[in-house]
Amino acid sequence: MPPSSAAAFWKTTSIEPATSVYTLSAYTLSAYTMSAYIIAHVDVTDPQQYEQYKALSSQAIAAHGAEVCIRGGAVEVLEGDWSPSRIVLLKFPDMAAAHAFYDSAEYELARQARAGAAVMRMIAVQGV
Repeated sequence: MPPSSAAAFWKTTSIEPATSVYTLSAYTLSAYTMSAYIIAHVDVTDPQQYEQYKALSSQAIAAHGAEVCIRGGAVEVLEGDWSPSRIVLLKFPDMAAAHAFYDSAEYELARQARAGAAVMRMIAVQGV
């Protein structure tokens, strides 16, 4: 039998009167998969050329099923001296998916288009 702390996540299936099989539901499996995020701080130096990057990166984002949480928008400093001009936040199902996006041929084309158009600072962060 599964541990009592996890009992709510287990589904019991009886095979015979004295035998039970415990399996995890699909919901439980997704609950244990940790999301991952790509956070980018962008300083655009050539807005016209950067438009090409935005178009190509949008295609790569769509191809890899990322959820766009933030793309530009107003930034308000709450603490410290960090004052980024542009922030992008992408959500992925897990860290492997974030790396697959970043390492993809689609995103490589976008990075090439961005060369000279922006200074990019990008990190991948494990979520909860």
